[in-house]
Amino acid sequence: EVSGALRADVGGLHAALEAGDLEGVRHGLEAVHGSQHDLSNSVYAWLAGEPLEAHGADPDGDAVEVIEVEMIEFGYVPETIEIEAGVPVILRLVNNGKLPHEAMIGDAHMQEEFASAGDHDDGQAESDHHDDVMATLVGPGETKDLEVVIDEPGEWFMACHLLGHYEQGQIATINVSA
Repeated sequence: EVSGALRADVGGLHAALEAGDLEGVRHGLEAVHGSQHDLSNSVYAWLAGEPLEAHGADPDGDAVEVIEVEMIEFGYVPETIEIEAGVPVILRLVNNGKLPHEAMIGDAHMQEEFASAGDHDDGQAESDHHDDVMATLVGPGETKDLEVVIDEPGEWFMACHLLGHYEQGQIATINVSA
């Protein structure tokens, strides 16, 4: 499955290169980069005798819960997520849309800062963090795990700040209990 995803991402990159689609090339490179990491992690897990699905964003095994979140145009399902402060969880982000989507986790102030600065489409989300913000970019048809630990109780948010997505309502509430 992981090697198939890498092959598909390389095929998409090749098609974008052939078409001269610079935006497609950028997204293709991001997808290939992520797939290379996934393949490398899977090989290391296999060599260590671990089940492949057990290897991923939580190498220390600290997360106590996996929450699946579907990414669609232009929203998340579920729209509200409940977690405990200081407890690591894995958000399993499944992009069932036709466009790339990001999950950027932060408080209301951070989300508004990004929104007022204008949408970005710079690929920084692939690094998993914008400074202290937990974030990742997920291509169409991809699934990625993002480990999330929020220490402060309250209302937090997950949003996509790619071009026009936030304005169309791609935001979910994360209620963090004490």
